[in-house]
Amino acid sequence: MKKMSSPHRRFSQWGWLGMIPIWVLLLACATPRPPDSIVVPTPFSSASKSVLILPFSFSPAIATQVNQKAVQNFGEAIAFDIQSNLEKTGLPRPLVIYPGEEVLGDLLIQGRITRVSGGNRWHRIFFELFGFGATEVKVTGEVIDLYSSTPVLGFGLSRGSGFTWRENEAAVREDLRQIAEEVSRALILQNSLNHQGGQ
Repeated sequence: MKKMSSPHRRFSQWGWLGMIPIWVLLLACATPRPPDSIVVPTPFSSASKSVLILPFSFSPAIATQVNQKAVQNFGEAIAFDIQSNLEKTGLPRPLVIYPGEEVLGDLLIQGRITRVSGGNRWHRIFFELFGFGATEVKVTGEVIDLYSSTPVLGFGLSRGSGFTWRENEAAVREDLRQIAEEVSRALILQNSLNHQGGQ
């Protein structure tokens, strides 16, 4: 007597193979993060220089998928994150200032937060491997030499993650911290490049 295979067994043998095109399609649909942009028109060094940081321009009204009150201080938050990062690297006097303050300095960091999206936490939880529901924060800005009033570094940075189960507000706050770290790293990198070039 011929043994018949059950429908369940046939699915277990072939069903998952049939799902492969679906997984490939999901991966293809996941939106990749745009590349960072760091432009240095004029070589410079921040070593032994005082760095001033303005709170970044930001309107909470542009924020989506988050409580706008929870992100209303993001412009100040990124400025103080950059200050903290630069202090850890040993720069002598990084300082957050506000428009109208008369403070002497050598370099000024200023910028604008152009996008804050909290994504979708439930999509992140259930489809994290495919990047769905990802958060996104975008920032542009520049570093200005205050003696010549010319930009010496420009940046356009984006951070976001589909691999976090945090609430949307906490997730975009972490994105902002990562951007602040990258701005600080770009500033310090110029010191290393100038040191190597001078050897």
